[in-house]
Amino acid sequence: MSIRIFLTALVLLFFSGSVAIASDYVPDELLVKYKPGFYPEGEDSYLKKIGWAVVKTESKRGFTTTRARLKKDPRIARVDYNYYGGFISEPNDPEYDQQWYLPNIQAPDAWDISLGEDAVIGLIDSGIDFTHPDLTANILSDGYDFGDSNDDPTDQYGHGTKMGGVIAAIQNNSLGISGVAPQGKILPIKVSQGSTGTLTGSSVAEAIIYTTDKGARIINLSLFLTDESPVVSDAVAYAVEAGVILVAAAGQDGGGAVRFPARLEDVIAVSATDDTDELWSKSNYGPEIDLSAPGKSIYTTKRGGIYTTESGTSFSSAMISAVTALLIAHYPGLTRDQVRERLFAGVDDLGNAGKDEKFGYGKINALKVLQPGDADGDGILDDEDNCPYDNNPFQEDEDTDGVGDICDNCPETPNGPDEGTCTEVSAGSTCMNSDDCTTGGFCSMEQEDTDGDGTGDACEVITTTTIQSSSTTSTGVSTTTTSVFPCLATETYGEHSEEVLVLRYIRDHVLSKSPEGREITRLYYELSPVITVMMKNDNELRRELQRTADKVFRLIIGSMQ
Repeated sequence: MSIRIFLTALVLLFFSGSVAIASDYVPDELLVKYKPGFYPEGEDSYLKKIGWAVVKTESKRGFTTTRARLKKDPRIARVDYNYYGGFISEPNDPEYDQQWYLPNIQAPDAWDISLGEDAVIGLIDSGIDFTHPDLTANILSDGYDFGDSNDDPTDQYGHGTKMGGVIAAIQNNSLGISGVAPQGKILPIKVSQGSTGTLTGSSVAEAIIYTTDKGARIINLSLFLTDESPVVSDAVAYAVEAGVILVAAAGQDGGGAVRFPARLEDVIAVSATDDTDELWSKSNYGPEIDLSAPGKSIYTTKRGGIYTTESGTSFSSAMISAVTALLIAHYPGLTRDQVRERLFAGVDDLGNAGKDEKFGYGKINALKVLQPGDADGDGILDDEDNCPYDNNPFQEDEDTDGVGDICDNCPETPNGPDEGTCTEVSAGSTCMNSDDCTTGGFCSMEQEDTDGDGTGDACEVITTTTIQSSSTTSTGVSTTTTSVFPCLATETYGEHSEEVLVLRYIRDHVLSKSPEGREITRLYYELSPVITVMMKNDNELRRELQRTADKVFRLIIGSMQ
């Protein structure tokens, strides 16, 4: 039986008061999520990574009939509409011929610390104007157009180019404006169809997965969908699992509820302020709001090499994404949670004290976000701390390589800070960055790796021979592949069988959590090559083991249901 590993995926949307949507969803398409092991052969899209597929119908009657039929199919976990979406932006006459919002969020002061050097921001939008002289040097070439299924994300609608200027317009080039992160890099992903502002949930979901796979640590979603979309939620989860920070506009319905996907818990929802630090009159708000940023009368780039002044929570979202780029460029070792904590703490508190429905934690202040704090509370500022996420007030550093002993993966050998940006190695502590042996996100031991194959001894069955390599599948399940000795389960069922997937899951999520379970796993791998060789030379033994294995497997499956 073939396996199709299912992953969580999310589809995000554009907010726009100007985009007219005739129907809430695509009338001749359905989104289908398959159960693990039942994804159809031949399907090839980014949605496959999270178990979803787009199913076409021929007519309205065909749509209704197909939906009813699919919902009864035992291979299918969920059937949903492919919701439309749009962009959030409100064109108006220019009111300001300058970027009042930069000093408002203290961006010029923050530039003394960081310019966002080479931080990649995934701009999921209407594309970008590659020829705009104030943008071109900061645009990456490997974007994609999911709205029209081609590799040319040129902006035909205009929304994305405006976001691009706020995020990363070039500085000190004697042209136009400066972006908040003037040395950041934009990965342009187009999800709108042609020259319209219309998009679908499936295209946004694919864009999120693609952008995540390209290595962007920030995704900006100045967009909305007409309704909650489970495929978008799954795509967001996929990105979060990879450590991506997602930022989305709250929408602008004159104080309405926060739009989707901004209202998702793992997405930073942003409302808009004006030049007097009041909530912009058209900004949506609610308990989901995390941060606020200027969104009224924003001077920015426009298609055709020109500039414009416009308003919208889209610009507020773009500003938060750009400040995030400043932070990540200066502190590349921060985890996703640590980035979010720094953003939520680096604010000017507006409205009610603390977090409130209009401004969230407050209006972003780029300088406060970047100023060194004391993350571990040991009295040493992060910029001067050789182990900023571990409490080590005496800065112990036995090998004097600049990396504190608590964080150093080789505390007695001077291997320098390049060998780990504060990777905790004590058993049971939370791992960061490059630990070679983690179990459920926690360090299992002090990075001992006898055979030097990159897999720590505590996570490896055979520690004296370089035969294993660890990887993480799209389900988040850690797998181990053997390159020399055959494995009993894969020999019996096949490398890509459902049985092997289930057994690996039990190994990684059940047996790995106790010493007894790990001993069972060790014994299995120790005996597996011997039994496999015996099977090849004794057909009767092979058949008997096959029958026994089938019985055991059925018992395991039954106990899991």
